[in-house]
Parts: sequence; C-alpha cells; structure tokens
Amino acid sequence: MFHDSVSHYYYHICEVTIFASTAELFCAFH
Repeated sequence: MFHDSVSHYYYHICEVTIFASTAELFCAFH
C-alpha cells in the first residue's frame, strides 16, 4: 500500500514536470 502510494506520488511529479516543460516550450516558441 505504501509503495503504491509512493509510486503514484512520483508519477504525479513526473507528469507535472513534463507539463511544465511543455508549457515552457510552448510559450518560448509561441
């Protein structure tokens, strides 16, 4: 249960990081 929670937590961080990078690139090339 704990391991699953941690995996989900890190996955969320990765998802947010990717979204932020994509948004940054979009703004840079817009």
